[in-house]
Amino acid sequence: VNKQVHTGCIQVIKVDAAGKPLAGWKITLSRPDGTQAAISKVTNSAGIATFDGLALGEWRVKEDVLPNWRTVGAAETVINLNTPGRCVNITFKNEALGCVAGYKINHLDQGLAGWTIKARNAAGEEYTTVTDQNGFFQFHQLGMGTWTLSEVPQTGWEPVTPAEFDVVVTKPFVCEHVRFKNRTTYACVDVYKRDAWDNVGLPGWQIHIKPAYGGTLQTGTTDGTGHVRFNGLTPGTYV
Repeated sequence: VNKQVHTGCIQVIKVDAAGKPLAGWKITLSRPDGTQAAISKVTNSAGIATFDGLALGEWRVKEDVLPNWRTVGAAETVINLNTPGRCVNITFKNEALGCVAGYKINHLDQGLAGWTIKARNAAGEEYTTVTDQNGFFQFHQLGMGTWTLSEVPQTGWEPVTPAEFDVVVTKPFVCEHVRFKNRTTYACVDVYKRDAWDNVGLPGWQIHIKPAYGGTLQTGTTDGTGHVRFNGLTPGTYV
């Protein structure tokens, strides 16, 4: 006596870039035509989530990508179950990401805000960030390998440390630490325009600066964070 099978099966295998199984990843199945409710499961210790008893036809299979990971290939695919009793295997692969963080400082070891820092690798990936008010910057989603870190020069400043150097990222979820240092013979004034209620930066405000005892007036406009910088100032008293 045999019972005829009218359903199919989808087995999802979740691995990292080295092929090791990943547990605890959420996988969701849904019908592209919306005829059935979505089904979600979490991969087990072997990195497997099995969906059986599925109606034949098209199913969309999607993984939820966790923070500090990126997909190697697609994060979702559509499978057509057309053979009763057959189980289709799908593999999702993800790469764990590393991090590079550091500070941009002057020759007095004070943090410098508003400096552009770049990270790029030989594969052509490039990321850009800007130092915060403490001179801190971070690239928190970098693949394993060698990354070239560089700073964008600003007028009136000269590098103390190299303006570009390589950093090797080898540990997932761990930040490598670097530092850029510059010196200047001029003075610099950073101005921040903020809302008194919630301390949010206010863009588009004109700020004026001039020597207290006579000289040229300079005008700047605050950026999206409410910040504007006046570089290359002769040391002295300013209003």
